[in-house]
Amino acid sequence: MRKLITLVSVAFVLASCSSSEELEWSTSSVTISAVGPLFEGSNTGTFEWSYDLVEEIDGLDNLEDILNARLVSIELTPDDVDVLEDVTIQLAGEKTGMQKIAFMNADGNVQVAEKQENLASFFLDNYPTLVADFNLLDDWYDDYNIEAKLVFLFNVKTN
Repeated sequence: MRKLITLVSVAFVLASCSSSEELEWSTSSVTISAVGPLFEGSNTGTFEWSYDLVEEIDGLDNLEDILNARLVSIELTPDDVDVLEDVTIQLAGEKTGMQKIAFMNADGNVQVAEKQENLASFFLDNYPTLVADFNLLDDWYDDYNIEAKLVFLFNVKTN
């Protein structure tokens, strides 16, 4: 029993010695595209991430060091706002499913989702994808693009 208490104590001390820091990362402008023609109502556009976060984020040495991630802001610039009713932005992954991270209404007001769970797993996935589900008020006979600039805050393990 004494050995068990000693082992648990040592594990607790080691765990408490590890620390973390917050690192902010802003993407360059990315283009979420839907191939036209598109019709009035619901449509979907995508952008597949191709970032090497270890190269992009100063202070990040390994993807497995990411403890948590959160979208803190997003700017959306659609091709034509007059034909757009609303946009829901989601992160999707091969192994992680899909999660809403932002919403833009017809007035162009953008809200970041309050509830964001386990976003770090998206950046560890093989094919993380940014998805825009948007509603058009009218038919659109060309490709429709939404430019996005995102800012994430990463909680990263430090040694």
